[in-house]
Amino acid sequence: MSATVSAIDACVTVVDNGDGTLTATAVYGDAGNEFVNTYTAAPVEASLVGKKNLQVPAGLTPADIAGKFTFTVTGEEGAPMPANASVTNDAKGKIDFGKITFTLDDLNKALGEKPEKREHTFTYTVTESGKVAGVTNDAKLSREVSFTVTDDGKGNLRVSRKSDGSAAFTFINTYSVTPKDSSVTDKIKATKYLTGRDMAEGEFSFELVEGEGKDAKVVATGTNNAEGKITMNAVKYDKPGKHTYTLREAKGNAGGITYSDAKFTIETTITDNGDGTLKAEHVLKDVDEAKFTNSYRPGSKDSSVTDLIKDESGRVVGFHAKGENGASYTLRGKAVCLALAAVFCVAADQAVKFLVVNTMSPRLRRLLLQLRLQHDRRGHPDGYRRRRLCGVREPRSARLPVQLQEQVRAGLHPPVCPRHHGQHQGRQHRQHRLR
Repeated sequence: MSATVSAIDACVTVVDNGDGTLTATAVYGDAGNEFVNTYTAAPVEASLVGKKNLQVPAGLTPADIAGKFTFTVTGEEGAPMPANASVTNDAKGKIDFGKITFTLDDLNKALGEKPEKREHTFTYTVTESGKVAGVTNDAKLSREVSFTVTDDGKGNLRVSRKSDGSAAFTFINTYSVTPKDSSVTDKIKATKYLTGRDMAEGEFSFELVEGEGKDAKVVATGTNNAEGKITMNAVKYDKPGKHTYTLREAKGNAGGITYSDAKFTIETTITDNGDGTLKAEHVLKDVDEAKFTNSYRPGSKDSSVTDLIKDESGRVVGFHAKGENGASYTLRGKAVCLALAAVFCVAADQAVKFLVVNTMSPRLRRLLLQLRLQHDRRGHPDGYRRRRLCGVREPRSARLPVQLQEQVRAGLHPPVCPRHHGQHQGRQHRQHRLR
């Protein structure tokens, strides 16, 4: 409490009225004739400081978010404002608007008529804005902060805030990553090789295994294309980490196939790019290429001739056969000639070649032992050279196509009869004509 008017100036004039009475007249100075006291209270300050919490799952490494989010404060009508109305967060998530100064005048304006309780609560709204890759903002975009100012009547103002820990307000954002699908064969080279015959697309299967023993788990499978390139299915990764895989062939039961026992180690490293995405690196250990080599050797289980077809004179004019896929074939006349040509000359028709080369029927073996094919120099429209059948002679590998030479060396070519070896030199042997 302080005196606004602490002294009064006055001039008093006393007049004798002549009748035994006096009259006194006072003249006051500019301050008047009232003593005036004024109530005052010292201003009080409060800090408006909040916090931004970024929740990060273990193993993830978000980029620095300092200065990436903006916070704006507004107050109710008549409320005093902090030093800064708009700020950004620092690296630790601190949001500091500065201090708000509350005065007795602010309180009096807010109270209007003077109530018995000299107290008022000032309310502020803080709003967040901004976006960072991989960060999900708080679902509630604003927070309310209240400061209550009280006059104790003794010249003291007090300010209090509803407790929220050390921060006036808190925003909670969450960092996460988008799962990534990645195949090991996107980064490494894996190839299937097959000797003995051509390879079909999707014929062989492969597995990517993580773990060992009873803990082993197949995480991806794949197949080959016709050229032997192996493509594995993608594995989904949802967090950083390291994985050690074994790439192996899944053994099938195709007849005549010897499957590869090769195994290759692949190390995969998944890292957080810091922007909500993951990076996958696949490394093939110790070798540059994962090679799986299978060999094909025909056997009686692959396909077989089930019956020969003969004419009235007993000559063989065709045969019935069953292929590896279970399909039945019937070859007659010229088809028999082409099929036999496939045995000796590797015909372009792989289905027919496969059927006959794999034949283990003794009856057809005897037929093949009695026949041979001899080329002349005249071409044939269907891609085969014209052939005639004559006595058996052991073929000379040097004159055979490369694929057939490999079959002869591997023992896949039907045997020839030594008894007829060289008998055709310089003279024509008996001929067999097939319809």
